[in-house]
Amino acid sequence: MNRTKLQKLMALFLAFLTLAGTFTVPVMAADAGSETDTDEGTSARKELAEISAALNAITYLEYCEEHKDAKRATTGVTVDAAVYNKEMTDAAVEVYSNYEGMEGDSLFIPDSGKVTWDITIPETGKYAIEVVYYPISNKANSIERMFYINDEVPFAEARYLAMTKIWKNEYEKGEDGKNTFLTDINGNDIRPETYEDPAWVTADFIDSNGYYSNPFEFYFEKGENTIALEAVREPVVIKTIKLYPYEDLPTYADMKSEYAANGYKEAVADPIKIDAEFTTATSHQTIYPIYDRTSAITDPQDPVLVKLNTIGSDKWQKVGQWVEYEIEVPADGLYTIAARFRQAELSGLYVSRRLYIDGEVPFEECNYLQFGYATAWQSKRFGENAEGDEPYQFYLTKGKHTIRLEVTLGELGTIVRDVSDTLEVINEAYLSILKLTGTNPDSYRDYGFSRVIPGTIKNLVLESRNLEQIIGQLESMNGVAGENTATLSEVQRLVEKMASDEDEIAPNLTTLKSNVGTLGTWVNTVTKQPLEIDYLSVQPVSAELPKAEANFLQAIWFEIRSFIGSFYTDYNSLGSTVEVDETNSVDVWVVTGRDQAQIIRNLIDNDFTPVSGVAVNLKLVAGGSLLPATLAGTGPDVSIQNTSDTCINYAIRSAVLPVTNMEGMDEVRTWFDESAMIPLTLYGEVYGLPETETFNMLFVRLD
Repeated sequence: MNRTKLQKLMALFLAFLTLAGTFTVPVMAADAGSETDTDEGTSARKELAEISAALNAITYLEYCEEHKDAKRATTGVTVDAAVYNKEMTDAAVEVYSNYEGMEGDSLFIPDSGKVTWDITIPETGKYAIEVVYYPISNKANSIERMFYINDEVPFAEARYLAMTKIWKNEYEKGEDGKNTFLTDINGNDIRPETYEDPAWVTADFIDSNGYYSNPFEFYFEKGENTIALEAVREPVVIKTIKLYPYEDLPTYADMKSEYAANGYKEAVADPIKIDAEFTTATSHQTIYPIYDRTSAITDPQDPVLVKLNTIGSDKWQKVGQWVEYEIEVPADGLYTIAARFRQAELSGLYVSRRLYIDGEVPFEECNYLQFGYATAWQSKRFGENAEGDEPYQFYLTKGKHTIRLEVTLGELGTIVRDVSDTLEVINEAYLSILKLTGTNPDSYRDYGFSRVIPGTIKNLVLESRNLEQIIGQLESMNGVAGENTATLSEVQRLVEKMASDEDEIAPNLTTLKSNVGTLGTWVNTVTKQPLEIDYLSVQPVSAELPKAEANFLQAIWFEIRSFIGSFYTDYNSLGSTVEVDETNSVDVWVVTGRDQAQIIRNLIDNDFTPVSGVAVNLKLVAGGSLLPATLAGTGPDVSIQNTSDTCINYAIRSAVLPVTNMEGMDEVRTWFDESAMIPLTLYGEVYGLPETETFNMLFVRLD
């Protein structure tokens, strides 16, 4: 009895505490709430709002549909970047005067914060936007900004506007004054150093995904408006932001008529050969010369030595990346541009490039030059195709000109965008079915899909038809069905089977999930546009097309020399660029890629050998070669590998020497985390140094 009363009193007391806490906590929070709590709450709400806005943003296609009745403006307006709205700007901006040769004031914008400008729009309509900027950071990343109109991002693609930088390679000069590469003492070409060469750039706001070939057109109402740029990545200096009415580029047919009207004739000049590996400038640090041995006539070529003779492949495949060349034209007239190239990676599809001459796209067709798939090297003039269309002609005046090729999806952009939309719909359909069936659907149960989720079944039918149309477009565009179209066909057949027969939905749900991932992989693969170029040729129309492949005698002679050279050439050795006393040298074996090993070679030649006077014989070896070489007594003095267990295994067997008491070891140990030395220590002696240090990271979503 007493125990029951005690329990009731305890329950009553706990209830009172609960009620008291309910009423007092808000009062205490209101009285004692700190500024930090308020800031954190505001920040969290802002982030939630940004996430919600990003998820609910319409696409540029939907934005264009909303404003399809709006006309293009007839006049433009230019905003001076230095005259900004200070009250609505939270970025730590700074006004620069006469910056880097640009007269007047410019605005420095850091890599965080938002800058807002007031703008008076002269008339309601659609405007393209051009920005004059100067990249000031030497990091490899491109500059990215988010664009606002009246404090709202107009469409999803405006959240990721990219501005590229200018990178150049450090070439050597040959005896003839032409560019060449530094070579090691064995005669192998060494990849040149890359440096940023910033300059004032004028660029349009354009789709960084490559789905749309032409610049974005933004809708503005007449009168007072605001525009803003919010930093996503990298600082920048901006001079002006210009809103102007975009005009469609002329077609090639229009240009031909203009050529005829002006009396332009074929140039009387020799072909101008442009070695693709010697770029004047590139958009990214990761675009650099590579070497090719698949053809005997790739220029230059050597059966034994490494010759950097092409550019591109996977180094030049992302939308927006470009390479630029400067040429000297000997005479006025009409020229064609030919290329010797190879596109052997995107099976059954073509890749595209946008052509600029002196910073301008000459005509609409230059937005999507096509390079078809083939396993061998190809040679063609821009504009030529299998249907026998004549090559494009370009009027060039005597003097200096620039030619730029930029990665773009071209006509393939519409197809990739449609497949992306289909992927999203099929994924939503999969989730709807999953809610009804669970992760392990019963193949023999009647779920009544058409009665419970009729909209989902209808969407599957529609997407099956969409995929069928896309496959037809791809096959007609490329003239052949490849593995990429086969992937879409497989997904289309499955979606059609599930949409036409409810009994097929549950048994194939797991396969549908797999195909959603397959579609995502397809989109990711196709948006990469790999292309390898040996050289370009700017030549008169009547000039002979550059040769694509070696003839039989050239090919067989090249193979014979390669075979003979394989007996005496050390393919693993990375030669030094400086001569040193070989009597005072060490052998170092590395298990990495050739590019990484070349970086080590450069560090040795530039920083180690000149200071120490010790020569280093650096060699690339296979991962399992150290043990047999050690047992045979022919091992190296130093081995660089990415496995710490090897070090201790050799230490146990007295096959390596400790470095504990070596000169400078006390200082070197401070370069690494203490825990990184533990796997390299045995009985108090250290037998190696860490090559890499790994650590775990935790990512937290604040929403």
